[in-house]
Amino acid sequence: MALLRKLCSTRALASTVMRAASSQPQQSSPPIQATASRIFQLGKRDPEILDFPEALRALRAYSMSQVPETVELSIKLDMTLKRGKSRDSFRGALIYPHRFGTQSKILLLAEGAEGLSTGADIVGGEELIKKLDSNDPGLEFDVCLCTLEMYLKIKHLQKKLRTKMPNPRRGTVIELKEAAKNVLKFQQSRDFKCDKHGYVNMPVGKLDFSDASLSENAECLVGTVAAYKQHLPKASFIVRVVVSTTYGPGFLLNLNQFI
Repeated sequence: MALLRKLCSTRALASTVMRAASSQPQQSSPPIQATASRIFQLGKRDPEILDFPEALRALRAYSMSQVPETVELSIKLDMTLKRGKSRDSFRGALIYPHRFGTQSKILLLAEGAEGLSTGADIVGGEELIKKLDSNDPGLEFDVCLCTLEMYLKIKHLQKKLRTKMPNPRRGTVIELKEAAKNVLKFQQSRDFKCDKHGYVNMPVGKLDFSDASLSENAECLVGTVAAYKQHLPKASFIVRVVVSTTYGPGFLLNLNQFI
């Protein structure tokens, strides 16, 4: 009985203290001033800029694939012109000093036996035009070359060949005497494209290549893309270059080695 009275008095005392505390006006604490010294961004830091050999060593350390991964370059270009205008996207082709991958399959439209000795994968004349016109599924090729004489006979194939349609400006309309040289050129060449946002993404080799071979291929790509700068300094046209692999991270490269 005495324990019950003691418990009731304790509860009454606690309720009295709570009522007294709630009746007093609460003073709000002053707001914390957000100063620069009190702001912390975890994990926020500027990306490290590496030389090309250093980036290759880091990519090899990250690589866990059993087959050699492809080394790729991502080039960001400044596509703005004067008065707020934007530069047009462009396409191009280049031949790496150290080749890799499969060669392009060439179709040559030429009359006569001279076209057979050019090294093209598919060679023909009028009969080949008929196959192209009928969408023959057995004709698989990457680049279509033709002589000046045959160019006048295939203009009706524009909608069927689309981007593979021979064009004098692209160098795919050739003379028969220079056919062998042009076939070799297009077998070893690689096409690249700059989109409207100014990005060019291209492979430059395999990870098991030597540093010197990958560096020469990278310099070839950057130099070819920089030729489209249209009277601008190369340093202002190329914003940044990032190297990466198929399954690895990307590293920002020092532009001084390419400029």
